[in-house]
Order: sequence, then C-alpha cells, then structure tokens
Amino acid sequence: IETMWIHIMIFFGVFMLFLLDDIEAFFSSTSKSNIYHEGEKIEIVANKLTSITTQLPIEYDQMPYCIPEGGIVSRSLNVGQFLVGDRNDSSPYGIYTKK
Repeated sequence: IETMWIHIMIFFGVFMLFLLDDIEAFFSSTSKSNIYHEGEKIEIVANKLTSITTQLPIEYDQMPYCIPEGGIVSRSLNVGQFLVGDRNDSSPYGIYTKK
C-alpha cells in the first residue's frame, strides 16, 4: 500500500508539472510587448464598462461619448478573456508617443 501511494504522488506531481506548463503557455501568449516609434498613435481599447449601482455590464456602444468615428470595432478575444467576460472594443481615444 505504501508503494501505491508513492506511485500516486509521483503521477500527481508529473501531472501538475504538465498542467502548470500549459497554464504558463496560455498566459504568456496574451502578454506580448509592443515597440512604438515617436509620433505613433497608441489605440486605447475598452475592456469593460460596468455600473456602480447595478453591477451589471453595460454595452460600450450604449454610451454616447464612447462611439469612435467609423463605429466600434470588436477585436478577437482569447479563451481566458472570453471566460472572464472581457471585451476588446475600439474607443475614440488614443495616445501619441512623445508628443
């Protein structure tokens, strides 16, 4: 019985190592770095819009000050962002580097 527990613990340890490796690969794909040059526009993306009174999510395009020229463009989400309820919608705001 003691050797059975040792085998179970070894199997569980190896399983956790594989699982942790997959989790690290999943999250590292979402955090890529960007290089911006002088005068380049950095797009601001809207993630979530919630109400402090109802705690319900609000559609970003329902607010009159949130609609950019050309309308809102939704960007694709990865699985983690989708499960958490994030959104990647374009906004009318932008930042220019070194200006």
